[in-house]
Amino acid sequence: SWRLLQGKMASEESRKWLSDAVSVFHERFDPIGDPSKSNTDLIPSLIYGKSNRDQDYGGMFCAVLTVNSIVVSAGIFRIFGQDVAEIPLVATTSSCQGKGYFQSLFCCIENLLASVNVTDLVLPAAHEAESMWKNKF
Repeated sequence: SWRLLQGKMASEESRKWLSDAVSVFHERFDPIGDPSKSNTDLIPSLIYGKSNRDQDYGGMFCAVLTVNSIVVSAGIFRIFGQDVAEIPLVATTSSCQGKGYFQSLFCCIENLLASVNVTDLVLPAAHEAESMWKNKF
């Protein structure tokens, strides 16, 4: 199943899912450093929608796909205006890669965005990930 979560308004149960999503991202990525704050890891800020004086991560949503109550895939996104959304970070646990879990989650995210009339999706990806987005999705 999948869940749509928002860190700023998270219930106790949602905070557990968000914490699991942080673990999935940390398994797949090195911490994403914020140079203005002694390279403080930005992943929790993105997931929980925290803002500071230099960065605004408000409005971020975290979508998680669970199998047997375990988060196996996660994606962070936000919607800009009426027709543009951005998905800056996605990850699937190592043990679940290649099984189509993120494709399923991405389909859920796409359907949700289409239901609110988002027409353009921005995928700011590293050069190494460009072919994955173009060829798989």
